[in-house]
Amino acid sequence: MQVFYRVSFDCCVYAVYLACLMKSLLSLGSLIDKTLEHYKTHAPSLLGVTFWLLVAGLPSGLGIVLSQDGNDLSFTTWTSFGLNIVGGIITLFASLHIAVALVLSLRDQGRGKHTDPRTVLKQAFSYDIPYIWAMLLKNVYSVVLPLLPLVLSGVLLAFTMESSSAFIGTAVSLTILGAVLFGLVVGLKYLITFNFVPYTTLLADERGMKSLRASSALVKGRWWPTLWRVLLPKALYTLIFAIILAAILWGTSTVAVAVSQDSFYLAKFFALLNFFISTLLNALLLPLLIVNDYYVYENLEATRE
Repeated sequence: MQVFYRVSFDCCVYAVYLACLMKSLLSLGSLIDKTLEHYKTHAPSLLGVTFWLLVAGLPSGLGIVLSQDGNDLSFTTWTSFGLNIVGGIITLFASLHIAVALVLSLRDQGRGKHTDPRTVLKQAFSYDIPYIWAMLLKNVYSVVLPLLPLVLSGVLLAFTMESSSAFIGTAVSLTILGAVLFGLVVGLKYLITFNFVPYTTLLADERGMKSLRASSALVKGRWWPTLWRVLLPKALYTLIFAIILAAILWGTSTVAVAVSQDSFYLAKFFALLNFFISTLLNALLLPLLIVNDYYVYENLEATRE
């Protein structure tokens, strides 16, 4: 019984400890209010950065314009294909560069400074390589490591597919299930633990593995409170924008089907329109996601022991 009471007491102490941590962090409501207020106040500066995504998407847009009907393998078709590939690569690196510029903007705005989008975008070039390197290291833990058992179990499945043994089939199935569960648990753990790598890299001047350790130190002992503050508001913003995007695309697609049945050129026009509408909404959403994490990061820094 003494062991039982001791365990119960320890659980109560730990629960009180977690409750104290929850109180020391911004509530979800306060976090959402601060994020929306910052977005509204600094919208011209923030969107002046993210609207460059539209420029980055121009090669892909040109690829849509040059696309051909049917299975034509002409030079124009290959050019269209190449432009879409190049546009995707440019958009990827532009997104990384824009994310750096947004964090630098938030840093200056938090100090009460006015930020000029072009100036911040130029400053971001000197941070791009450390940022990309830190993000690669982060993704090794939060993506590659969780997927590795699943890949290995897939290889195991490929070698045992022709086996008629019920035991082997059950063992492989359990292995795949275990790999999936491992990937979900470990992936989520590292996703939150290393979520603040961009901020420790750009705001605390940590580099490489040091940025991962700095992010882990911020979250240590506060993983669950951090989880809700990182995921729930961003899930809400993403859901709202996804509903808006789906409604707009449904409307444009309905019109496209009605008016462009016999015109490939009209079909291309609506495809181009949908592409830039999607890019525009992404440009509107991105600052919300980064501002949310910025305030969680600042709150974790301010309340760390």
